[in-house]
Amino acid sequence: MRSDAPAQPAALPLALAAETIAGLVLGAVFAPLFGLGSGLLPALGIGKDLGMGMLVVMVYTGLLGFALGASAGIALVGSWLRQGGSMWLVLLGGVIGGVLATILARVGAFGSGDRFQIVLVVLIGLALALLGYNLRRRAVPTPR
Repeated sequence: MRSDAPAQPAALPLALAAETIAGLVLGAVFAPLFGLGSGLLPALGIGKDLGMGMLVVMVYTGLLGFALGASAGIALVGSWLRQGGSMWLVLLGGVIGGVLATILARVGAFGSGDRFQIVLVVLIGLALALLGYNLRRRAVPTPR
């Protein structure tokens, strides 16, 4: 027999875990695509005079790519699991998280370890993207 009742949203811990994994995976895919893609700009005649400054452009576009990829992963899995979060808030949270973490790393708030800094940039961007998506999450109806 088939029921016509709508499917229930996934439980919050399961949804958060799935959204986090998808955000990390898509972020890890988008970051090098954006970073390396921006390295091709001088071949198109854009930014030829930047020299080593092009490396800075590549790093920051890679960070932006991670924020966009993580946001896309969180939003796609969240909507697939019927979480009802906000697609715009996940994007805003991911970009604000990446910018905030980059500024904090720039002023030395995370110490001097380069590997540690990039991990914190990723984690802060991902955490704020998750927060943004689930900020307007629908309440799951409780059974009576």
